[in-house]
Amino acid sequence: MTGVVMMGGRSTRMGSDKSMLHWAGQPLYQHFFALLKDMCDSVLLSVNHSQHLPENSPFIVVTDLFENQGPAGGLISCYRSTNDDLLVVAVDTPLVGEAELEALFRLHTRNAGCTVFYNTEAEKYEPMPAIWEKEMLEELNVAYQQGERSLQVFLTEKSVTKHPCPFPQKLVSANTPGLWQEMIHHQTEQT
Repeated sequence: MTGVVMMGGRSTRMGSDKSMLHWAGQPLYQHFFALLKDMCDSVLLSVNHSQHLPENSPFIVVTDLFENQGPAGGLISCYRSTNDDLLVVAVDTPLVGEAELEALFRLHTRNAGCTVFYNTEAEKYEPMPAIWEKEMLEELNVAYQQGERSLQVFLTEKSVTKHPCPFPQKLVSANTPGLWQEMIHHQTEQT
């Protein structure tokens, strides 16, 4: 299984690249790389066309094949580069940690296609973190070629199992400076 840190969003609401925000003393992308490297055979960083890591970076970077097409485009780009099952995390969800990923693994069964959490309050899938099997990624690739860009719509159409999320507050995205400050405050209280 290959780990993927999805970090290719435009960060328009944040005003700066979220993957470079510091969490626990390091940029978020490095934080998630460290988290995934012990769980996966390899780890990819999914980036957009305007993101650049330092030269001589030790990370495997996959640039989106489809510019400004959202997470589905990034997922397909990573799948095409590796042809492997994927464990996917969003770089802007710093409250997701080892315990949340282990909970996801406990729910996963082979041939499930995709294992994700479902937010029962919001009545929607939480597309990350997720485990995507190759066969479901192939189906996503076909749907994408036919114009589907929404992971939410795709997961609903495929009737992916709705695993109730026991920790929806951990899946909140740091989309704005205000949310980021709340997360920093939460982290400070935990230490």
